[in-house]
Amino acid sequence: MIIKNLSKVLLTNIGLRIFFYLAAAIIVAGVALNFIFFKIQEKQILIELHTHGKSIASLFAENIRPGVFSQNIELLEPPVNSLLRQPGLISVCIHNNRNELLYTRKNPAAAKTGAISDCDIVNYRDITDASRIGVEGSLVFRELVSTAVNGDLSETGGQTGQQTIGTVLIRLSAAKLFERRRALINQSMIICFSFLAILLPLTFVIVNESTRPLKELLSRLRSKLPPRNGKTNDIDSLDHTFNTMLSELEDAFKTIESLKNHLEKKVEERTEELQRINTNLEKTVVELKAAQMQLIHSEKMAGLGLLATGLAHEINNSLVLIKGSFYPLRKAIEYLQASCRRGSHAGPQDTAETTVAELFQHIDTGVFRITSLLTDLMTFARPGISTRKLIDVNNELEMTLRLLNVVSGKEITFIKEFSPVHPVLCHEGQIAQVFFNILLNAIQAIEKEGCIRISTAALDDCIVIVFTDNGRGIEPELLEKIFDPFFTTKETGSGTGLGLSICYAIINEHGGKIDVTSEIGKGTVFTIKLPQYSAVNGAGTDAAASTD
Repeated sequence: MIIKNLSKVLLTNIGLRIFFYLAAAIIVAGVALNFIFFKIQEKQILIELHTHGKSIASLFAENIRPGVFSQNIELLEPPVNSLLRQPGLISVCIHNNRNELLYTRKNPAAAKTGAISDCDIVNYRDITDASRIGVEGSLVFRELVSTAVNGDLSETGGQTGQQTIGTVLIRLSAAKLFERRRALINQSMIICFSFLAILLPLTFVIVNESTRPLKELLSRLRSKLPPRNGKTNDIDSLDHTFNTMLSELEDAFKTIESLKNHLEKKVEERTEELQRINTNLEKTVVELKAAQMQLIHSEKMAGLGLLATGLAHEINNSLVLIKGSFYPLRKAIEYLQASCRRGSHAGPQDTAETTVAELFQHIDTGVFRITSLLTDLMTFARPGISTRKLIDVNNELEMTLRLLNVVSGKEITFIKEFSPVHPVLCHEGQIAQVFFNILLNAIQAIEKEGCIRISTAALDDCIVIVFTDNGRGIEPELLEKIFDPFFTTKETGSGTGLGLSICYAIINEHGGKIDVTSEIGKGTVFTIKLPQYSAVNGAGTDAAASTD
């Protein structure tokens, strides 16, 4: 009857139902936590007793070593008497290394507990290092008696071997353990009941206050809803309310779906507009890229203009050498033909043959000089292409220096300190243009005569190219601006201000870095770092080259 009434109350009163469930959970949790606390404390007590017993057994084994070693009972008496004064100690038993009983003694105060028998040592034969076991309400500790102390060292520096000369068994009373366990049980029960006595009323108050708004809501719902079979409980009220809310939510979702479709249409319109803008931006980027390439090509053409006079002079000198060799060559050949018709093999014919060979050597030298200059010029002037390839930085520097030697017009010494380096994956013509612009600036910075040092070296995963001149230098306040477009320190009409900015853009596009340091009156140092191509990153860079 009571259970039936309780079920009815719980069914109709949601607040009481929540309190009932929480109270049951709190009781179960309190008992479980109290049990865990008891087990932890019990284990801690056992650890303390075991640690205490082990310490007593170890210390006693050290004290009786002389007596066990000599098997002298008189030497064993003093340590045993001292040990038996320990509270809770029941008995002690000492055996030799043959498991023969040397000495046993029981504390007179522990008359009800038997002494350790001879069979105990057999039972402990496989138990090492102060193992413990509970026997007849007591704790037994076993310790080996050795001839050497742990940690003694031999003359060779290793640890000396220990020889077991006996075994000691000590029995301690477990009464203290039982007393502390009973006290712990009483303490745990007091804590548990106190915990429940405080927490259950507090839980009731909290649940009652927390569910007050819900009760008021249910009261209002109950007054508005028609009773079912003459009775209305909280669950029915909530169920009816939930169904009503569900219907309203369905209507709301339909409205949201309609708004979502309208929004998707707006998003599609905005997406199309963004795509048009993106297409225009891509077109603008392509145009800017083309303008950049055109700018680079224009700067290269400006460099070719500077080379034109010097190259023309050099080619003209080679042509003069070739042209000057034609007339004596024709005369020497006519002389040789006449000699052949006469059948003469005298000395003048040998002289003519030597002259012909020398003249052909002059012509070959002139042609080679012209060919080399034109090859270097075509390499430098080659239009930019989209595909990168592996180039040797040292060869590019050699080619650039050959071109600039023609047009320098000054007493400039070029010092080359080239080290073997890995190839670089880049646009050949663009890298040559960077070297040309930097070296041309260095030449123009030198008044009449000077020195330009070019060095290459491999550093970690990059190649370092350093250009050092002893020209007039750059003012410190201008160093931060030299890579800006259209900035120049030259006289009006002597420079476009694009050379170094183009160098910066090219090096940055190739994943490198360019730095400059300068000092007035001492010169300028340009340092370029480019990522080198090696077997480690070759696959990745090959892919980059094919898709660039």
